Amino acid sequence: MAMALCCPANSSDVLVPQVEAPGTEHQHAPINFLYGHLHDAIRTELRNLSTWALQLEASSEQDVVHRLLHLKERYHFLEQVYKYRSSVEDEVVYPALDTKVKNVTSAYSVEHQDEEYLFEHLGSLLASALAQGGAERAATVRKLICKIEEIHITLRKHLAKEEAQLLPLLLQHFSHAEQAELVAQFMYCIPLDT
Repeated sequence: MAMALCCPANSSDVLVPQVEAPGTEHQHAPINFLYGHLHDAIRTELRNLSTWALQLEASSEQDVVHRLLHLKERYHFLEQVYKYRSSVEDEVVYPALDTKVKNVTSAYSVEHQDEEYLFEHLGSLLASALAQGGAERAATVRKLICKIEEIHITLRKHLAKEEAQLLPLLLQHFSHAEQAELVAQFMYCIPLDT
């Protein structure tokens, strides 16, 4: 139960308990920055990537190059955000969690490696599609759309699994200050030129 300092009309200070609504006690936990807000932003970017990719099929040959360049730019942004997020989890969050709860994070690090491979493959498909033309490009665009959908599904599952399994452990075993320190370490690990 949180305590709030209330100042009544007279000059004496009185501590009055404030009861939070059920289910909201962790709403303002610092770790929600990583496992709430950042995950939501990644999901939004994944949806946008899928939408932009699907628009490629209906585009004219001249418009495809413009759309591919835009898709490459957005892909690069998402890849960087996801790479830094995964690296910080692997190097900071998971080791910290392993000190308090054993044997829960190793599978997540393996998933990060698999996801990195998916991003690399997508990057090479984008480069190929930009270098090709005509029917060859159309075939690569189809592969590109399938790869983006695979990444979309894979990352959404991974994020949901982290929220369902890791977030409750982080909330349970880490104090507000410890969570804030993990978030600060996350922020310190992102290069300024990103």
